[in-house]
Amino acid sequence: MEQFDAAAAEYDQAMDLIVGLQYPFAHMKLEKAYEQFCRLGAEEYMAKSLFWLGYCSEQLGEFVQARQRYQELIMRFPHSREANRAETALDEMD
Repeated sequence: MEQFDAAAAEYDQAMDLIVGLQYPFAHMKLEKAYEQFCRLGAEEYMAKSLFWLGYCSEQLGEFVQARQRYQELIMRFPHSREANRAETALDEMD
């Protein structure tokens, strides 16, 4: 539980940074959170983290990386709400 709480805290901090338009810092926090969620097998949060990693990459003009994150999300978690959001984001990038 302690490890999940630490990952969730990283994720929450990243969300605050996104609201503040601080995408590089949010991206770093999300990378850490995503790695921790992967180790814990927390699929819901893995999907959320992948979406926001793609979003931050897109906002930073890193479109190749954004596409990779969105596509990974769609492949790994095709029935998640975030996969639908990723598909929309990819459509808007075209």
